[in-house]
Amino acid sequence: MDINYNYVHVTASGRLEEFTTKRLEKLKDRYSWIVRAEVFFKKENTSSSDSGMICEIKISAPGQDVFTSSSEKNFEAAISKSVEDNYNAKKKKWQPIKLCDIKLRNHLHGGFFIPAYLLKS
Repeated sequence: MDINYNYVHVTASGRLEEFTTKRLEKLKDRYSWIVRAEVFFKKENTSSSDSGMICEIKISAPGQDVFTSSSEKNFEAAISKSVEDNYNAKKKKWQPIKLCDIKLRNHLHGGFFIPAYLLKS
């Protein structure tokens, strides 16, 4: 998986990139067809001390992209919230495939495995 980092009004940080990479690799282990991730770190001046550090993550996968954004008081919390939101969005869109469905699809498509998200219902 390719991960591209973009910083807006924030200096580049290897620590943030390492933290984000670790979180996104867990998502990649769960959903192996994820191709690319775009991560944006933004700093926004707000009157509230509970927000202002923004992490936006766009996950690219075959057929559909998922975009999440969160604003928290530090980047680590914003990263965790964005990755969790991505996980929940993918969980809703790409339910785990049942074994009987796999056998049926393999039979219908000449023995070739076709992932469920590529088939039209």
